[in-house]
Amino acid sequence: MGEELKLTEEERKKFAEKYGHNPDDLSDEELQKCKVDLRIAGARKVRWTARELYDTYFPPLRWYIPGLLTTGLTLLWGSPKFGKSILALQWALSIASGGYVFGKLQCEKAGVVYLSLEDGPRRLQRRIKSLGIEPPDGVEFFTEWTRENAIDNLSKYLEAAPHIEIVFIDTLIRYKSIGDTNDYSQTSDLLIRLKEIADRREIAIVVIHHSKKLGKDESGDFIDSALGSRGLTGQPDHLTYLTKGKDGIDAVLHFKSKDAEPKELALKYDATIDNWALMGDVQEIQTSAARQEIYDLLAGAESVMTPKEIAKELDKNQNTVRVLLKRMVDDDVLAIVGRGNYTLKYHPTPVKPVNNVNNVNNQQHDKQETFTTFTKFTGSEGEGISEGGNNADSKRTEGERREADNNHDLEIF
Repeated sequence: MGEELKLTEEERKKFAEKYGHNPDDLSDEELQKCKVDLRIAGARKVRWTARELYDTYFPPLRWYIPGLLTTGLTLLWGSPKFGKSILALQWALSIASGGYVFGKLQCEKAGVVYLSLEDGPRRLQRRIKSLGIEPPDGVEFFTEWTRENAIDNLSKYLEAAPHIEIVFIDTLIRYKSIGDTNDYSQTSDLLIRLKEIADRREIAIVVIHHSKKLGKDESGDFIDSALGSRGLTGQPDHLTYLTKGKDGIDAVLHFKSKDAEPKELALKYDATIDNWALMGDVQEIQTSAARQEIYDLLAGAESVMTPKEIAKELDKNQNTVRVLLKRMVDDDVLAIVGRGNYTLKYHPTPVKPVNNVNNVNNQQHDKQETFTTFTKFTGSEGEGISEGGNNADSKRTEGERREADNNHDLEIF
């Protein structure tokens, strides 16, 4: 018996109550049908007391792709010709084989049906062959689907194929006629019916759709970028949006769910195999790149710099720069000089202090340039770089501090 067909302890208990005999005596096909019956029976209960909800055991969601695809209705959308179908095909083949999507995320093996209603068999063949893998047995393709009674036909198909746990519909418009995609009731009704199938059978249905034309999602919320009414994004359990990236990131995959934490993943397109590769979390990559920009800027600067100067030089938001500067100080990469001036904690080359820190004269600056160690600036009382919680300037007497100020003191260590 295949590992994926084994019953959990909770399912075995329900099986015994319903069928009255040992599930190990069944064939794989019979066991799979019983599993579906048990899932549907559990999903059919619609009236609950608070105590029943509190006490009932609900098995955890089955994540076919960790953190990205689970049971329920998913809407996946993006611009035309931007690789949505390639992404969906990549997911389908990886799940059917129990392999890795993006080469990094291991999938839970499951039966898949893919309604490829925009790409014919020739294009599908080319894309599958370009991956350089053996085609898995657990996926079935349809390149045509009757739009009349499309949802009823899908329900009948799934009744006859209980091993199918993932359905890809590519695309929504080719699958079922919608009189007006901007009509909330029409779009909502279609997705509600698909969600009912997913919920009743406890499977995943992924509907692929198009985004609005560039510049039509002025609100800044990616949910508003889907083509059509809010009914399209309001009904699904999970939303996945593929959009163009920048700064070395080819695309960003936005994920938002009613059951999981949101994600923004950076993707790189590999044209040699017609596939997407995972670069990592967008924020981590952008933060790392932004930190490097700040480091490089300060490494080449002739003097310390303020957050405003850094933000202007790098064309970045000043508040974002301030947050990064603080983190880099906490990480012992940068040092604060005086009030709000920044430099590298261990500077590869000497830097010039600025007038609002300590007004060092040219003669002392010339002396500074003979050193390659980090320069520590001190000024009026309370300024300077704190070491171990003690300000070096605070150890002097008042007279020594005044003398140091008069001499425009510059310490080297």
